[in-house]
Parts: sequence; C-alpha cells; structure tokens
Amino acid sequence: RRRWAPSRDGAGSHMRPGLLTAAPDGRTIRAHHPSGIPPVDSLPAFDAPVKRRRPADRAHPRVGSARPARSRRKVITEENGMTQERTFNRWLVVVGALLIQISLGAVYIYSVFKPGLKEQFPSWTPTDLALPSQIVLLFFALGVVIFGRIQDKIGPRISATAGGLMLGAGLMLASQASGLGMFTLCFGVIGGLGIGAAYVCPIATCVKWFPDKRGLITGLAVAGFGAGALVFTPVAKQLIASQGIMATFLYLGLIFLVAVVVGAQLMRNPPAGYAPAGWAPPIAAAGSVAPAKVDYSWQEMLRTRQFWLLWLTYFAGCTAGLMVIMNVTNIWQSAGTLKLFAGSPL
Repeated sequence: RRRWAPSRDGAGSHMRPGLLTAAPDGRTIRAHHPSGIPPVDSLPAFDAPVKRRRPADRAHPRVGSARPARSRRKVITEENGMTQERTFNRWLVVVGALLIQISLGAVYIYSVFKPGLKEQFPSWTPTDLALPSQIVLLFFALGVVIFGRIQDKIGPRISATAGGLMLGAGLMLASQASGLGMFTLCFGVIGGLGIGAAYVCPIATCVKWFPDKRGLITGLAVAGFGAGALVFTPVAKQLIASQGIMATFLYLGLIFLVAVVVGAQLMRNPPAGYAPAGWAPPIAAAGSVAPAKVDYSWQEMLRTRQFWLLWLTYFAGCTAGLMVIMNVTNIWQSAGTLKLFAGSPL
C-alpha cells in the first residue's frame, strides 16, 4: 500500500488530483476533489483508524470474502434411551463384504491350476504341486490370527486394504516365478497372509452392524467366500486356455487387488453404542443363571476346555473338506471317475 505525501505548502491542506493521503496526525483519511485542488475545509472527511497488518501466524479470514467451511450433517436419533448417530447405510458394509469374500474364495480353485502348472514345470512331483496350496492355507490361518488383533486397533478398512494389496501382489509376483521356491513364497506366504488379513474384516464388521441379524449376515459373508470358486473357476479356465497359466496368475492378481481394495473402502465400524432402530439387546429370562464371565482374553480362552473342543471340531472338518477341495479337479479327471460316469449326462 503506497502512502502519498501532502502538497508543497507543507500544511497538508491540499492534495493532488487522483491521489489518497493521510493527515499529519496519522488518523484522518481525506480524499481529493476529482476536478481540482480544493481547500481542505470543503472536503468531506471521516475518521478511520489505521489498521496494522496481522502477522502471518495470527492472520484471520476476511469477513464476507471466504465461503464458510461446510460441515458434515449428522442425524442424531434417540433410541432405547440412548442417543446415537446414524450417518452410514449399514447394508453398504454387506456389499463390501461380498466383494471381498468372493475374491478371497478363489483360493479354493487351486486344483484348476494344477494341470497348467504341471505343464509349465514338468519336473514338479505331485507333492511339489500340492505344496503351494498347503502353504497358502497355513498362512491364511496365521493371517486371520495376526490381523484379527490388528484390525481391532486400526480398523477394518486399513486391514482389508492391506490384505487386498498383499493378495494381488502375491499372485502377480507368482506369475513371474521360475521355480517351486519362489512360487510357493509368493503364492503361498504373501498371498496367504493377504487372504487372512482381508478375510477377518467382513465377518467381524458385519456382525457389529447387524446385532439383530447375526445369523443371516454371517451366513452371507461365509457364502460369499464359498461362491468365489463358483465365480472364478470359469474365469480361470478361460484365461488358462487363452493366455497361459502364468499370465492367469497376473490377471487374477489384478482382479483380486481391485475388488478387495474397493470392497475394503466400505468397511467401517459402527459408532460406539450403536443399536439398529427398533432393536433392543436381549434380556435374560427371569430365574436364569447369568454366566460367571462373558468376555475372555485370548490367554484365558486357551485355558478353557470348550475352546479346544471347538478347535478340534473345526480342524477335523477343515482337514476333510480342504483335502477334497484342493484336489477336486484331479479327482474328477482321474481314470476311475471317468470310467464310473462313462455314458452319463455328467
């Protein structure tokens, strides 16, 4: 801002046309007459304090010049005597969960890859061909345990996103493998940890949003995982036939990475104290004995008999089921099966 000097008479009574000046006292701002240099007495005057510029660290927005910040609207409802915030459609979490689970369920189609892998690596024995599938299931289980605790701290969105990135990267790196060791590391270890990291989020998150529909939501999430084999088996077969076995891992890795990461963005925990409209937590019946303890730490859980009975039950069921699933293509194409179903519509 430029400051103009008064006229040459030194009295400050005249100003040059077209200029602004300040009176000697530094307080009064006077404006000239546009047609000439009239005396000061004929000029309108107003007092205005000279404003000093604020330091940068104390600057404030000019009034009326900046658009006020837009705040997110929040709908607050009163339900069951509890104030709750409803800002998110909980069914979007189910959509994200299905995207993730269907992509992760493709781990069950490993038997589709076996004939192509045998053709690509003729020196691999049947044991070598089975090794990557065994390792991916092992690290899948470890990933669920590890990232189950992590997602409680950082939230399901970050954990599921990391799982999608690891799964996609593992398959894409496996497409460049030249031997059993590298293929097992990329497909089995990295891919398995990615599946475990992403798998734990949809079920845990959906149950929190749907305390009134626990059975339905858990069933949908697990069914999505099983449906992955139904969806991606024809896709994998078509890719193997047209692009080759190693390129198939590359394309599937890209598909899984995008699908899981997109689904992960819909994963979020409900607000504290969330309860669906019209639902109230179940009340224990009169005369029933309340459990001595509801929540256990993982150390306490390992010391209970019920945990080990459940664990052995799941172990037996998974061993039998996965043994068949990971070899179903070989079983179907075996000579005994073909002879058994010879002449049938199948």
